[in-house]
Amino acid sequence: MTGGGKRRVLLVDDVADLRFLLRVVLETDGAFQVVGEAGDGVAAVELASRLAPDVIVLDLSMPTMDGLEALPKLRETVPAAAIAVLSGFEGARIAPSTEALGADAYFEKGTPPSAVVAGLKRLLKIESAVPEPEPASTGVTELADEELHAVVAHDLRGPLAAIAGFGTTLIEGWDTFDDETKRLMVARVTAQARSLQTMTDNLLTARSLDIDQLDVALAPVAPAALLVDVAEDLAPIAGDHQIELEVSPELPVVLVDRDRLGQVLMNLVSNAARHSPPGASIGLRARPEGAWVCVEVCDRGPGIPHEHRERVFDKHVRLARESKGLGLGLFIAAALVRAMGGSIAVEDRDGGGARVVCRLRIADVRD
Repeated sequence: MTGGGKRRVLLVDDVADLRFLLRVVLETDGAFQVVGEAGDGVAAVELASRLAPDVIVLDLSMPTMDGLEALPKLRETVPAAAIAVLSGFEGARIAPSTEALGADAYFEKGTPPSAVVAGLKRLLKIESAVPEPEPASTGVTELADEELHAVVAHDLRGPLAAIAGFGTTLIEGWDTFDDETKRLMVARVTAQARSLQTMTDNLLTARSLDIDQLDVALAPVAPAALLVDVAEDLAPIAGDHQIELEVSPELPVVLVDRDRLGQVLMNLVSNAARHSPPGASIGLRARPEGAWVCVEVCDRGPGIPHEHRERVFDKHVRLARESKGLGLGLFIAAALVRAMGGSIAVEDRDGGGARVVCRLRIADVRD
């Protein structure tokens, strides 16, 4: 424990806004100090080994290594720590599994942050014995029909939990936060609302594709001006990843549906942010290429293996290392780009990472 008896907390969740919310609420309470944050299980185990926290708050659905795989490793690494699982999966279905793996408590996402803090305080007060220790893949996976409802429910609960949590926290503690903290919390509510909007837009678009009623209205658009405008809307989706815009103002006019192209870029930037290391920038670039303008979204994540670069554009297909998402983002992006007469591909990026290239038709070029 730190001086003054504060419990040292490690927060593990791939949603940065939820980590921020929990940090604010825990440290405002005065009984806790957040000493580290991780966005996946691998980073969590490394930080736990180095920081030896008293408490670990652990999400289950994360990339690289999910919470169920990380839980016994964390229990072995820091056997004296209290581990509380905070997840979007229904407690009645998953809590027994987490308890068997060494968790001390389970909270469903959507539980008010103040209730989570109260639960942690109760847990630490009654905890007397040191718990006994309990003794990245490749490829792609396709979600089965029976998995989709559970994934939709889980992926909706994350942003909704953040929005409700920030709202409740602001209402309960408005006078205790300074203006900068309030501004940051409102900004994160906006980011989570944008995330929900992207998800619902994708579900509606997928349905339109299923019934062959996709609406695309092509018109001449200046790509440089569009990308400058869209970059501001993309910032909340990018989170802590700065968008580096590289666009020549002399680019020729392209024939696209402006709103649909915005949806494409929302999906690509969201995908890039999910796979990029914390703080890494995301490139948004446009360049001429013959009868096309190439719009690129580039990240510094682990990249997509050559043998899977076509498959990841299929519906409900995810890289096997991913443990969340409907597998719709790249599918929707590809379908919309092709509906506008263009093409999309994953290409190599110098220095590592993924580079998704959308080739859009120049407006004065006719088939």
